[in-house]
Amino acid sequence: MKKLLIVFVTFYSFALFSQHSDRVLEIKKMYKQTKSFDDKKNCETLRWEEIDENDGYERPLKRKVAECIYPESYTRISLSFEFLESWLDAEYYFKNDNLYFAYIVDDFGSDKYKIRIYFKADLEVEKVLFDNGQGNTKINDKNTVEDIKKQYLKWLYIAEDELN
Repeated sequence: MKKLLIVFVTFYSFALFSQHSDRVLEIKKMYKQTKSFDDKKNCETLRWEEIDENDGYERPLKRKVAECIYPESYTRISLSFEFLESWLDAEYYFKNDNLYFAYIVDDFGSDKYKIRIYFKADLEVEKVLFDNGQGNTKINDKNTVEDIKKQYLKWLYIAEDELN
């Protein structure tokens, strides 16, 4: 009976305090595998400038998008977009054309935010981590998670349009 109780307590503790779901662990493995193929990637890069005629300055804002194809059906789309007073760098990772992870750096000059979005297979969000320089914080509020997802997928869709 004591052994059964110890096994139950150990299993319950592990399940309760485990930091990562099976999906997050799977994503970490896929991400590591994608990175291991860096020397075997085939990339296409586009650069252009856009002028925001409504900002009063009409200065050109730099844009860069790259799509890299890796072995074993992995793909990465990277983007770097300049805005009037900020900069956005993002990497979106795919396996079999399904988005599984996004890493975003939103740089406002004095403030810099790093966002990691882990996706389920159906493009729903598994987990969002937000780092404002003080370490990662998990975002739990469903509305905030959806807002982050919409905000940063918008830039992916723009990058995909440019690549096609």
